[in-house]
Amino acid sequence: MERMVLLAWLMLTGCSASVAGDWVGVCSFSPAGGYPAEMEVSAEIWTDNGRNVEGRMTIADWTGAGRTSDLIGSHTGRYVFLQSSFLSERGDYVLEIDAEKSGRQMDGECAFMVPEGEGALIGDAELAR
Repeated sequence: MERMVLLAWLMLTGCSASVAGDWVGVCSFSPAGGYPAEMEVSAEIWTDNGRNVEGRMTIADWTGAGRTSDLIGSHTGRYVFLQSSFLSERGDYVLEIDAEKSGRQMDGECAFMVPEGEGALIGDAELAR
């Protein structure tokens, strides 16, 4: 009987563990000019209902500048999408992370978009709990 209850619970929850919690890592970029750059990323995910996630993201770029913003995104099975907009005097910078979760790791791609469609840095994202 216990096995049937466990099986039913797994089927209803989609067998995916929550991504709620603290995630820390880097986005590694290779910008024009050939100088590699890393952006430190900290994602504090408060809510994960199996579809939508909410929280707060903090970044520190290669110049040491840090910014904090609200985080929104989605979580479907092992796939996770996170997005934050960071205000500046030039406009909104947007960081998107599209990753695959495996245990306590998230690995995928990140994009740091500059204001007014001037371009984006594309790189690799690695986050861990």
